[in-house]
Amino acid sequence: MAINWSFISNQNGEIKGINDSGVATFRGTPLKSLAREICQNSLDAFVDDTPVVVEFHSFEIPIENVPGYEELKDAFVRSKQYWSSQTTSQTRDFFDSALKEYEKGTISVLRISDFNTKGLRGSREPKDTDWTNLTKSSGVSDKHGTAGGSYGIGKYATFACSKFSTVFYSTYDINNEQACQGISRIVTFERAEGESTTGLGFYGEEKNKPIYEQMSLDPNFSRKLEQYGTDIYILAFAQAQADWKREIILSILDSFLIAFWKNKLTVIVDDVEISKKTLSALMEEYKESVDGHVCSYYKVLTSEETKWVEEENFYGLGLIKFGVLLMDDEASRRVAMVRKTGMKIKDQGSISGYIPFM
Repeated sequence: MAINWSFISNQNGEIKGINDSGVATFRGTPLKSLAREICQNSLDAFVDDTPVVVEFHSFEIPIENVPGYEELKDAFVRSKQYWSSQTTSQTRDFFDSALKEYEKGTISVLRISDFNTKGLRGSREPKDTDWTNLTKSSGVSDKHGTAGGSYGIGKYATFACSKFSTVFYSTYDINNEQACQGISRIVTFERAEGESTTGLGFYGEEKNKPIYEQMSLDPNFSRKLEQYGTDIYILAFAQAQADWKREIILSILDSFLIAFWKNKLTVIVDDVEISKKTLSALMEEYKESVDGHVCSYYKVLTSEETKWVEEENFYGLGLIKFGVLLMDDEASRRVAMVRKTGMKIKDQGSISGYIPFM
């Protein structure tokens, strides 16, 4: 059975440009958004009470090691040609940048892997599964209860970090199913036979089905037997030359402080481990850089003077636990609102009163 890239025909319908609304949502803060969305999804897929582990690891591979690399390049060339008459250069610049990656001979890839999760279940089903909601659905999310996210838009954060706007997924789920597939979200272009595309391409078997085996683009990584979870490969990692590790660490400390403290999550960013046992040292190292009021929240968690109150059924929403610490006059009177999973929803400020607290 043929395995290749297939870009869907638009049936002479809508023409899609470079500013995909989903991907554009995350282009302003790509790494911060990526870290938050990835860890949120992994926590939502936890198994029992075992801490979820998420790895971020960058590496380089020869361009010819990318599955279907020649077909993908052809799509880029055709896309550039299709939009060559456009007055603005944004689209041409995107594909010039993508094609320059081919000239270098090697590309940077970011692998994001999670462990102690359920993986992406339902890869053999046509709809309404973890797999199809991630790979085939738009504006769809099946999350409920304490799970984060509502509209399934978070998956676009990975594409915002790729110079190819292309990502590969691979999963080994708790039902012992394995699957992998590539997805490219580019622009309308004209195929060899003259038909225009939607700009959405799938790498896999016929009829855009996934390949039913695992994929590992990282030469130093492979999943072991019953090591369930999901791997995401971001091709031509756009932030590879920047201080990407620091930005991801800062974002994760801000968004998942409680998850680390409750030992629900461990994150490994190349050679840096973020976990309950390393939290104290990392808070000291990044205290001048971390966003928001993370250091103050950490004091609330660790101080013996913190007062804790529990309400079994707060306004019919279930159990709430509230910790407050009286501080000096510089306290901001802010409250971190946190989901059960340990992910911060937001900082609630503008609380009236004269008593400084955090």
